Amino acid sequence: MQRIDLFTFEHSQQYGVQQAFSEGLQKALLSLGVKSSLFPYKELGDGRLLAELIKNAPDCTAGFNVTVANHSPLEPLGIPHVAMIVDSATYFTELLKTPNAIVSFVEEDSVGFFKMLGMKYVFHLAHAVDESMLNDQNTFRDLDVVMCGSCIDPDEILTTWNTLLSAQSVARLVEVAEMVLASERLSHLQAFVELIEERGDFEKELVDKSIEFFDLMNSLDQYIRGVDRIRIVDAIDRPVHIIGAKKYEAVWAKAIKNSKKLVFHNEVPFGEMPAILMRSRVVINSFPMFKRGLHERMLMSLACGASVLGSDNLYVQSSFPASLAVGSYLSPQYGRANAFIEAALQDEEARHCAVVATHHTIKSHHTWNVRAKQLVQMLEPILAERKKHTPVGISHLFAKNDTTDH
Repeated sequence: MQRIDLFTFEHSQQYGVQQAFSEGLQKALLSLGVKSSLFPYKELGDGRLLAELIKNAPDCTAGFNVTVANHSPLEPLGIPHVAMIVDSATYFTELLKTPNAIVSFVEEDSVGFFKMLGMKYVFHLAHAVDESMLNDQNTFRDLDVVMCGSCIDPDEILTTWNTLLSAQSVARLVEVAEMVLASERLSHLQAFVELIEERGDFEKELVDKSIEFFDLMNSLDQYIRGVDRIRIVDAIDRPVHIIGAKKYEAVWAKAIKNSKKLVFHNEVPFGEMPAILMRSRVVINSFPMFKRGLHERMLMSLACGASVLGSDNLYVQSSFPASLAVGSYLSPQYGRANAFIEAALQDEEARHCAVVATHHTIKSHHTWNVRAKQLVQMLEPILAERKKHTPVGISHLFAKNDTTDH
């Protein structure tokens, strides 16, 4: 593998997250000896960028949540693109219509889902953190409990479902959501597919009403996220510092019974998040949508010396044993969050030692350096197979027309 160029997509970058991911991966690729440049995706139609790609043709391009549509300017160049998706598969179903697309997901359930739907080149590449962020020294921490993120109103989603579906179907969706929230292994993707397979009347209603399956799955995902965030914050007895956009403050205040315990802080760019985490003792990381993967904020929090209380799942269980550094919860036992928080806050030295103990695992398995090696290992056989069937470079564009009958 000689070169992997990375595209960044401005419109997909809430708080500059994907840009930071791209910079972290590029740095790791360069340290691995793989050449790499960053390009804004919006400039793909620019002749100068295309000329650069022709002059220094990469083995492939890649981008976080950057998909390359059919008939893009890359297609005649014969340059493969890797869509590195950090959300659930159902938000990027256009990839299923892209022949020979190469896709990675940060959690394994989306990989399995795309394989079930016929995707050939798809693999798991988990979230990662920059190794330089690992800090074993403790700092002054004035934020006991922190929650980073927006508030998704599940009632609004319920209202939409009620306008589209029968009461019976809405009840089934809510039941599925509760099953996912209560399980460390059942994803909303699997649960929805099982609902379709087991309830023919549910599927028939969606078909008769021309309701897109993927759109409904996305709204189910959002409903699950919204319910989980509200319930976990609601269950915590201590004040909770909410880091997020100001427009969500009223939604949070309405959703939480004891809204007086909420302490709001302005949203910050991704690059400034470590400064917040360095002040935090316990970070609440709600990610019920992942059952076989982890969220980047979990890694960042631990790297910056904060304990993490997050949604329980199989991947986290296998990566980080339960300790004062890593706690978990499942519905309906949200109240167990308080026991973990109190234990973590009771002994700062023991808490911080437990967090530092996770750094070896992070350094060995969850840095961008590790992900760059994994990416190259996964891509080499895929690109070798594609070369057998796909013209590489631009020489084929200037080949004489073959008029021989076959």
